[in-house]
Amino acid sequence: MSSNDYTTGELTAVGGATLAAISAFLPWITVSFGGVSGSQKGMDVAATLDGRIVLLLAILAVGVVVLREWERADAGAVAAFGLVTTGIGAMYLLDPAAAANASGSFGASLIQSGYGLYAAVVGGLVMLGGGAIGLAD
Repeated sequence: MSSNDYTTGELTAVGGATLAAISAFLPWITVSFGGVSGSQKGMDVAATLDGRIVLLLAILAVGVVVLREWERADAGAVAAFGLVTTGIGAMYLLDPAAAANASGSFGASLIQSGYGLYAAVVGGLVMLGGGAIGLAD
């Protein structure tokens, strides 16, 4: 296989990883109160390193595809990276206040999920799908 002949699984995994990497720089949480609003990107979320973990997993997934021959173990690793990325995004979609470490119902009620979390979940699912396609080959 030449370096330009990428499989469907590899291309899918790289697409998902790219979206997941971009998601780390998009707003994960938004806060709105009295006409004033703000947001925190995945890389800026103070209470957790999860935005950085999503970025690292995305970089590793692309590295596996680009630097190695696509084998079953590589596809499994990429699928695992996608599963963890999806889990992180889904966790904060269900409880965005956890990303901001908000305490009390008043603070938590002002915090909403940002579109970066949706991008992380979709990117993780696409990475997972790319890995699954690679496992099926």
